[in-house]
Amino acid sequence: MALLLIILFVKANIFKNSLSGQLPILDFDNYYAVSNLIKDGVNPYLTGLMASAGPPLVFLYFFPFSFLNITVARFATTFINIGAGFLACYLLAKKFFPKYKALSFLFFSLAFFSAFPTRFSIGMGQPDILVALLIAIVITQESQLLKAFCISAMSVIKTIYLFCTIPFARNRKFIKYFILATALFLAVSFLFLKPAWFPYYFRSIFPNLNNTPLPTSGLDYYNQSLKSTFYRIDLSNLYPFIFWPILAIAALVVFLTQSFELATITTLLLSPISWQHYYVSLFPIFIAAFAKMHKNPKNILLFVMSILLWSVDFPWLHNAQVNLINGILASHFFISGCILYFLMYNASKND
Repeated sequence: MALLLIILFVKANIFKNSLSGQLPILDFDNYYAVSNLIKDGVNPYLTGLMASAGPPLVFLYFFPFSFLNITVARFATTFINIGAGFLACYLLAKKFFPKYKALSFLFFSLAFFSAFPTRFSIGMGQPDILVALLIAIVITQESQLLKAFCISAMSVIKTIYLFCTIPFARNRKFIKYFILATALFLAVSFLFLKPAWFPYYFRSIFPNLNNTPLPTSGLDYYNQSLKSTFYRIDLSNLYPFIFWPILAIAALVVFLTQSFELATITTLLLSPISWQHYYVSLFPIFIAAFAKMHKNPKNILLFVMSILLWSVDFPWLHNAQVNLINGILASHFFISGCILYFLMYNASKND
């Protein structure tokens, strides 16, 4: 255990520069700049600073940082992400391996903060690790109020997580709490967001999300969605014909199984834009999958393959030649998610 503690502190030095607040944090700095413009009443979608912002509610997380200077704001968001990661690991260890809680927490923390999606998320300043914590809370806690609040918060941070309400569609208590939580977030947002920006987004931005143009060159390695995966393996012409049927089938499966874990995986796989750092939110599901299968190790090799594909990065693929082999290699996050989906689906059938 002492060795694990030493290794953990060594790995924590990776974030020393990020915690200093001196280095630019690409996405966060853009949201910070836009949040300051929002104070002056500027429509955030007309600033030219945001390439792919979600609905106005996404600024609910970033806006409070605009009252801090940029150095303190960078430190604060990095600290929140790192703290959220440790708390998620603790909750997962406590829930699934209570007899070995301390050792499990250390091992989970080491694995989590060593993984590329975690480091990438911290480097971009996105609250994806906070989303991972919210997912861990939903998985480990029983309170319907807490689950509803967390999924509502996830949907505020990334609207794509609205899909995660489907498993609870038959739970009236959850629906009531979710509506109340979302209404609360919306009411708070009106303190600094103009109501007119909401219809502007849904009229001018939202209809084009699934029509986001694919790159004319390169493997589009950062985007690990179904859409980009089809592009990488030269099947992009097929995507418009299969997306909606796949989405309908996936929604039906989630509804019938009532599996929050399957809903979360599906969200990342089918979203038109699913950057690599989004995949950090799968970590709690990896732990849940392992906890369900460790007594039945027949799928352990698939599990190991999935989490390895999730944790690594191949920088040379950014400039690699576009062909089938490179396209498959560059889709390793997406493939990891598909394997995890298979494992969780089998586990949900056995529950």
